[in-house]
Amino acid sequence: MRLARFGGLLAVLLFLWGCANVVPPTGGERDALPPELMRAVPENRSLFFNKRQIRLDFNEYVKLQNPSNIQFTPALEGKPNFDVRFGTLYIDLGPDSLRANTTYTINFGDALTDLNEGNKLVNFRYVFSTGSYLDSLQVSGMVLSAEKREPLEGVLVALYPQDYGDSAIFLKKPFYFTKTNKTGRFSLENLKSGNYFVWVFKDEDNNLKYSKTEEAAFAEQMLVLDTLSADSLRFLLIKDLKANLKLQERRSPEPGAAKFVFSSAPDSLEIGLLDSNTGETVVERMQDSVFFYHRLTTADSLFFRLAYAGRVDTIRINQRKQLPLAMSQLRLLKNNQPSVLEPIKLTANRPILAVFDTALVSWSYDTLSAVKIPFSWKILGTQLEITPELLQNKRYEIFIAQGALQDWFGAAIDSFRFAFSSVSPDAFGDLVVEGLDSLPVGITHIDLLSEAYELIQRVKLPDDNKLTFQKLRPLSYRIRFFSDVNGNGQLDLGSIANRIQPEPLWYLRETAKLRANWEVSINAAQLLQR
Repeated sequence: MRLARFGGLLAVLLFLWGCANVVPPTGGERDALPPELMRAVPENRSLFFNKRQIRLDFNEYVKLQNPSNIQFTPALEGKPNFDVRFGTLYIDLGPDSLRANTTYTINFGDALTDLNEGNKLVNFRYVFSTGSYLDSLQVSGMVLSAEKREPLEGVLVALYPQDYGDSAIFLKKPFYFTKTNKTGRFSLENLKSGNYFVWVFKDEDNNLKYSKTEEAAFAEQMLVLDTLSADSLRFLLIKDLKANLKLQERRSPEPGAAKFVFSSAPDSLEIGLLDSNTGETVVERMQDSVFFYHRLTTADSLFFRLAYAGRVDTIRINQRKQLPLAMSQLRLLKNNQPSVLEPIKLTANRPILAVFDTALVSWSYDTLSAVKIPFSWKILGTQLEITPELLQNKRYEIFIAQGALQDWFGAAIDSFRFAFSSVSPDAFGDLVVEGLDSLPVGITHIDLLSEAYELIQRVKLPDDNKLTFQKLRPLSYRIRFFSDVNGNGQLDLGSIANRIQPEPLWYLRETAKLRANWEVSINAAQLLQR
C-alpha cells in the first residue's frame, strides 16, 4: 500500500517536472523614458527671483552631456557652475549675475540624460523672472545657406538691444541668443519688448562674438518687438571670403615666374611689373592662386604692382635661380571626357607658345595605327584644346610627341599619350525646362548644375516658354534660377562687410536624371525658393 502511494507521488512529481519551463530572469523591459522633473527650487516660472542656486530633482539618476551647450538667455554676467548628485542637478549662477526686472531662460537642449540608458530630456527649459512678470514675446524662423538654400544646424541667432549699437556683434555678447536645430529652425521665447539688431553667425570659437572669418547673415531692418511676436524670419548665411581677402604667399617658383596665393579667389585683380622693359607677360589664374610669367629671367629681384579688393600693393620678390628648368608636362583637364561631341582639353604647367607642330601628332583607333584624323586646335595660356573629327563608338588613342609644343621659355613640352572612347551622339540626352512663363518676375538667368552644385552652363532667360540643354551626358543635374540684381551677369551671394544680401535664388525641387538618347522634360512649376 505504501509502495503504491509512493509510486503515485513519484508520477505526479515527474509530470510537474516535465511541464515546468525554467526561464532565467530578464530584468524587465529596457528603460526608454527620459528623466522627469519632480521638483524645482525655486519653482519653474518663478517671479521675483533672487537666488543664486537652483535645485532640480528628477525621478532617476541623471548626468550632463556637454554642459557648455546649455544656453542662458539673456547671457549671464558670470559663468554658471553645474553639479550633479544622483538624481539632483544643482546650478550655481554665481554672484551678481542677474539683471533686475528681467526674464531668464535656461535651455538645456539635449544635455540632460538618465545615467544608465542615456535617454535624453530634449529641450527642457527652466524660466524665471527677477521682476513681477514673465516676458512673453518670441521670435522664430529658420537659417539657410545662401548658395544651396539648405537648412543649417548649430548656427547662432543673436539679438542685441538698440542701445548696444550696430557694432555690438564684434564687441558684446548678445542679450538673447539660441542655435538652430537639425532642420535649420530656431525659436527664442520669453523676450522683452524693445528694438533689436539681429545677427546670425557660425560661432566657431564659441565666444558669442562674431569674427570676420565666420559665415554670417543679418536683418536689414531692426526687429521691433512690442505687443506682437515675430514669426517666420528667414536668414541666408553668407560665406564672405572677400571681406577678409589677404595675400598669403608670394614667391618665385622658377626664373620667369611669380606665384601669388590669396586667402580666397579675388573677384578682380590687376597685376603687372614695375619695369619699363617687361616685354610679353601672361597671367594664369587658378582658383585662389595667380601665376605671372615674364621674360626677365636674369633679374635678381622684381617689383610687382597688385590691385585687388580696393587696395594697391607693391610687392618685391626675389627671383629663384633654378637651371636647368624641369620639362613641361601635359595632362588632361579635370572632368574632361572627350567624345564625338566634346573636344580634348589639356593643360600644361607653364603657358604654351602659340605654335603647334601637328606633324608630330599621331592617331590610332581600334586595331588601326597611324590613322589620319583631321582636327582643329587652339591655345590659350596654359590650355590646349583639340577638336578631332571622330567616328562613332571607336577606341581612339592620341600621341603628341615631345617637341610638338613649346612652353613659355621655348623649351620642348614632354610627350603625351591618351586613349578614350568616342561613343556616339545617342549616348547623350537632352534636358528641356518648360513653363518658363510661370517663373517669378525678375528672374534673369538659368543655371545648369551638376548634382554636386558645380556650374555647367549659365544662360539668360529666353523669351520662349522653354529652354533645351542639348547633348548632356546621362547624369543627374540641378536647375537653378536667379535674379541678376546688379547686372554683372554673375550670381552674387552677398557681403557682410558691405551689407549686401544674396541675390534672389530659386531651385527646382528635384534633380533631373538623364538617360542616353532620351529627352527629359521638367516644369518650372516645380520651382522651390529655399
